[in-house]
Amino acid sequence: MTEVSRTDLLSKLAPAQTLYIIKPVVVLRELLKFTFMDLVLREWLQLTRYDPHPVQGESRLGDALVVPGKNFKQEKPMLHEMVFLYPFYKKPGARVVMKHLLQMALSAASSEGHFKEKLMMKSPEMKPLFKKTFIQKIFGGQNLTEEGKFAQEDLIRQLNVLDKELPALLKSDKDKASALLKKIRGNVCLLNSFKFEMIERIGQELLLLEEELEGGAS
Repeated sequence: MTEVSRTDLLSKLAPAQTLYIIKPVVVLRELLKFTFMDLVLREWLQLTRYDPHPVQGESRLGDALVVPGKNFKQEKPMLHEMVFLYPFYKKPGARVVMKHLLQMALSAASSEGHFKEKLMMKSPEMKPLFKKTFIQKIFGGQNLTEEGKFAQEDLIRQLNVLDKELPALLKSDKDKASALLKKIRGNVCLLNSFKFEMIERIGQELLLLEEELEGGAS
C-alpha cells in the first residue's frame, strides 16, 4: 500500500469504487444504484413527490422527481458521478423524473466496461489498484494489481469491523459513531448492519429499464 492508510482509502472512495475493488465482477446496475444512493445521502440530489410508505396504493420510485440537493456543487464530483449529475449541471434547477434520470445514466455510462475502466479510474486512488494485460488492452477488462489485492483485503476487513462495531457504537457513543460515519461517507451503504430500502428500489428500477432495453433490442 501507499502512505495512505487503509482507513483513509475507505474515506476517499465512493461506494461504487469500493464495491468494484471488493468485487471486480460486479455488474453495472449495482455500481449505478450505489452511486445514486450515495448522491442522495450526501444531499447532492434530492427526491421530491415520493412517499416510500403511502397510506393507499403503491408509490413507484421511478415516478419521483429528482432535483439538486442543498450540497449540490459543494465539492468537485467524481467523474463516474456525472452520469447522474450532468443534467443538473447542464440546466440548474432542473427537475427530472427518476425513471428518465436512470435512463440517462445508463446511456452516459455507455457500458459496464466503460464505466469501470474509464469513468471510475479517473480517481487517483483507483489507478494503482488495477492493471491491463496486453489482451485486455485490445478486448477490454482489467485485473487487480498486487496493491489492489492488498486494498481489497483491507477494505473487506474494514467493512467487517465497521459492521460489528458501528451498531453498538451508535448506542454507546453517538458522537464517535457520527464522526466515523462522516468519515466513511456513502460507504455506509455497503454495510450489512445498515439497511436502505431505497437501494433495492433503485436496483429494481434499473432492472426494469434494462429489461425494457433488451426487449426493444430483440
